[in-house]
Amino acid sequence: MARSERLNAPLPDRAVLIWQGVLEDKSDIARVQLPIPKDWLSESSLPRMRLFVAADIPANAAVSDIWASRQIVPKLRSKPEVRALSSKRTKTSGYSLIRRDYDLSRVDVEELEDDLWMLELTYEEIADYLPSMTFPAQQRVAFAAELYDADLSGSSPQSFLQSMAFTRTMTRLSVPPVIARTQIVLRHEI
Repeated sequence: MARSERLNAPLPDRAVLIWQGVLEDKSDIARVQLPIPKDWLSESSLPRMRLFVAADIPANAAVSDIWASRQIVPKLRSKPEVRALSSKRTKTSGYSLIRRDYDLSRVDVEELEDDLWMLELTYEEIADYLPSMTFPAQQRVAFAAELYDADLSGSSPQSFLQSMAFTRTMTRLSVPPVIARTQIVLRHEI
């Protein structure tokens, strides 16, 4: 069940990155840059990333063993040309929500060129669509990635992320939005 408490009262020892977008079709790949600081990876004892991916996937009740017609495929890479990092797959309630747990301590920090990683999102068609309905090729998708040190006495990624120039260009949920007041003209005829 979705809850917003973690956004209202964030944990100081964790960092959460949120993104949403649209895949145009099954050949489209969304490549999202994630800031994962090398200094934090070096300093933390057990660096981890928990990833939740959500999508509004078309379903076909006739395909009882599979249920959904599409499956979102996330791939985390330290560089675009390297093999995707493997994750622990956690059973979730369905195809519309995916959870992956990444052990970042398995990454050799000396081989990293910078602090920017890439999360690739695609979808595969895994079953037929309901014959009586037409679904657009577009697929909405969103994710929340949480960086943390699994060692309770470990280091928080917050200060490392906030010191990166790249993160200054990101939208921060903690900053209240600027209210744009638009005047409404009411005409009254006598």
